[in-house]
Amino acid sequence: MNLNIFFIRCLKKRGESLKSKTVFIAIAITLCLIIAGLGFYLYRQHLDLQTLSSNYATLQEDYKALEQKHDALVLEYNSLSQDYESLQSKYSALRTDYDALQTKYNYLIALSKKLGRAADFLLSQYNSRLRLCCEAPNVAPNTYWLASDNLLAHHALEPYYPNVSRQIYLELERRDGFKSGVYEPLFGESIPLPIKEKVTYIIEQGEDYFIKTDIHNCTTAFPDWDEYANLLICSALSLYWENETEEAFRLFDKAADMWDGKGLYDRAIEEAVPNLRGLYETYKLALLLYASRIFNRTLTFKTELENVLWAMQRESDGGIITHYNGSVTPIVPVGDANTETTSLTLIAYTYSPDVKDVER
Repeated sequence: MNLNIFFIRCLKKRGESLKSKTVFIAIAITLCLIIAGLGFYLYRQHLDLQTLSSNYATLQEDYKALEQKHDALVLEYNSLSQDYESLQSKYSALRTDYDALQTKYNYLIALSKKLGRAADFLLSQYNSRLRLCCEAPNVAPNTYWLASDNLLAHHALEPYYPNVSRQIYLELERRDGFKSGVYEPLFGESIPLPIKEKVTYIIEQGEDYFIKTDIHNCTTAFPDWDEYANLLICSALSLYWENETEEAFRLFDKAADMWDGKGLYDRAIEEAVPNLRGLYETYKLALLLYASRIFNRTLTFKTELENVLWAMQRESDGGIITHYNGSVTPIVPVGDANTETTSLTLIAYTYSPDVKDVER
């Protein structure tokens, strides 16, 4: 009985011992599984970390590459900005040049039309029977001057109506009408200085016409010649062809200094015949404009001078009126248009003497 009890107790103790071992084993297995799982987790984390490290290194390389591209793009942008600014500057300069050319083009178109109308006026004054242009359509339609009118008209008409110009030339040649004693320097010839007083010759008289010529061939010099703008300019041109440029420019400047904002105010304005006293003369503006082109001397008032000059062009026929009243605003033309003033205006813009033996 006691042995059985002992045996039973032993079995109970053994069972408890086994039970404890089972629990221990279970715990041990659980811990192993946990440790294994943790190890696997850490291993996976390690792999992920390696991947991240690799990716980070790749990203760093990509970043450096992008940074280099960024720097290159910044340099390229700066270069393009400079190019853009340079192009903008060139565009502005070209735009300025274009505007200037457009203004010049418009000026030349308008000038061409004015010159064409002036040439048409001269053509309307031409008498094919006499092969000469008359002095003026209203005040002197039957008077024909060899010098100076047709001497000037021959050159003025040459670019526009060469056949008519040739006929005038032949008539001047036939009548020995090229002598003037004052206007030859316009055409590259020098004259004796100082300019002499004028003599008027009647060459021929018909029933309905007079042919005359003015020649400055008196033995005496024109009194106070250097107080007249036209004589100063013609003298300056004569000296220029003789290579006396310093004195030529001095006389030119003296004539230019007579500009008073309305015209060339010289002695003729004060000493003219009563009905013309106080009036400016348009042809002197044309002479000054011509000489400035030949001498390549700048007129600071050229625009104002041209405005006055072309204000004298008659709307009805294109002729240039010689006299005008500059004491009123706007200036008022006085009298008739004539061949001399219209011819000088055309010559101022279109004629250049062919002087090959004059050194500059």
